[in-house]
Amino acid sequence: MTDLRFACSNIAWSDQDASEALALLRENGVSGIEVAPTRIWPDWQGASLASARRWAAQFADMGFCVPSIQALLFGKPDAQLFGADGGRAFEAHLRDLAPLGGALGARAAVLGAPRNRQRGNMPSDAAEAHACDVFRRLAVVYADAGMVLALEPARPEYGGDFITTTADALRMAERVDHPGLGVHLDAAALHSAGERLADIWDLSRGRHLAHYQLSEPDLGGFETPVAPHLDNLAFLQRVAWQGWCAIEMRAQPQGLKQSGPWGLLAAARRAACMG
Repeated sequence: MTDLRFACSNIAWSDQDASEALALLRENGVSGIEVAPTRIWPDWQGASLASARRWAAQFADMGFCVPSIQALLFGKPDAQLFGADGGRAFEAHLRDLAPLGGALGARAAVLGAPRNRQRGNMPSDAAEAHACDVFRRLAVVYADAGMVLALEPARPEYGGDFITTTADALRMAERVDHPGLGVHLDAAALHSAGERLADIWDLSRGRHLAHYQLSEPDLGGFETPVAPHLDNLAFLQRVAWQGWCAIEMRAQPQGLKQSGPWGLLAAARRAACMG
């Protein structure tokens, strides 16, 4: 068994609720903040290395590190992997983001953005070849920044039509075969695709797997979870998972205290102690 490290995405609370939310995270043993960049730089204004370092220092002063970033293409609808520009805007934005993530201290950058990855009528073979070239170049950039660009399945229910399962993401990571590109394990996506975490682990032999998120469909709360969170966390403990486990949920009407997965985290820790 191993002690899992937990983070929480900063999309889970509003600015006015930040102090209460951060106190709640500390109470529940959450030591990391997964940063959605536009939550600290609205509309991407003010994003700079100096600002990223200041934010990292502020989080550290509050007792948190920044292990990961997410929502990398939020507010960038024209940055399309298969766009008419050949994906140049997509690649340029992600290139610019890498040093900012590194300055925040992040080690994983979760690439979801299903609508920025729609291949439409492009044949699958051509799409895979193009994406492989783009991701291979980006892998070098992210590795240089001390990070892994972690591919998240772009599920069809969110508009995705390319790399829609975790197994798809794993095949792309294996094809690129560079430490700067990895696979993001998302609890809701695994559940939606009918995939089991243990099967993905066996398929990958533990390679390329970079990050894990506790999530529910539509980024909902955890009052009545549908994904097998306890089973997944127990498995990650058994295999001595070295990555982070980040809670991903939107701010909920009931508030973070009522909607968060605090009972699940406590149960996982109890099971680890008993094991």
